[in-house]
Amino acid sequence: MGLFTLVACSDESYQQADKMNENNNIVAPPTIDVNIPYESPFYEGMCCHVTHVPYIIDNQLSEQIEIIGHFGFGIYDGADDGFHFGEDLVGLVAVNLYGNSTEYLNTVNSSTSFFEANTYTIAAESMAPVVGPEFLIDDTSGGSAASSEVELIHQFGKMYYLDINIPGAGYSARIKVKFGDDLMDFAALSTFSSDWNRLGNLNGINGDLVYNIHTNEICLANDSLGNGLRSEDSFVFNGQTWYVRAFTDAGSVQITITP
Repeated sequence: MGLFTLVACSDESYQQADKMNENNNIVAPPTIDVNIPYESPFYEGMCCHVTHVPYIIDNQLSEQIEIIGHFGFGIYDGADDGFHFGEDLVGLVAVNLYGNSTEYLNTVNSSTSFFEANTYTIAAESMAPVVGPEFLIDDTSGGSAASSEVELIHQFGKMYYLDINIPGAGYSARIKVKFGDDLMDFAALSTFSSDWNRLGNLNGINGDLVYNIHTNEICLANDSLGNGLRSEDSFVFNGQTWYVRAFTDAGSVQITITP
């Protein structure tokens, strides 16, 4: 698996990227904030194209695992106005993503995806893997997305959190895709980095959505009281401790089950 070399972005490089974005010459770099720390492959220029972000599922356990992904918009477009990068959410009848007339605080979920024991899977490469056998979100395939919302998530979406079930190990949990320290609330985040603004509480779970002011990537953080999902959990199977994690690096989203 190839990974990009990570380079910390200075304020100057962010400013240069912002200026070039405004001129529509090039896209911003992926989101890298060394102060939290956080790194990911998502950035504003991905907003309108299916781009190659692999979702990697590394199951080293000798049991099949089941995953349901929960997806929302991955990039903030500058306003909560019912138009996402020009797409009319009302006209498209995006009843889930634009629930309560709110553009950014809603999710849709996939049907259950199955990953066999001792397998390394690279799911469909796009903003969100909603085609192929992995993470189908269409409500006709067991997901919760209306037909008009499937392409919206395919073009603009990312996974915020997931449900994992391992029947053979008697284990199930809900974890988020890691964003900084799992115990960090927005007030603590603000003391480490000034590059993030709060959007609001994500409907249905404890946790706030925040976006990066340079790349506009949206991430799931803890709420103002520090409540929220963890990105790592563990269980014991056949006398051995196993760890379940979800995180990003500069080139991918990864879900791992490892000893």
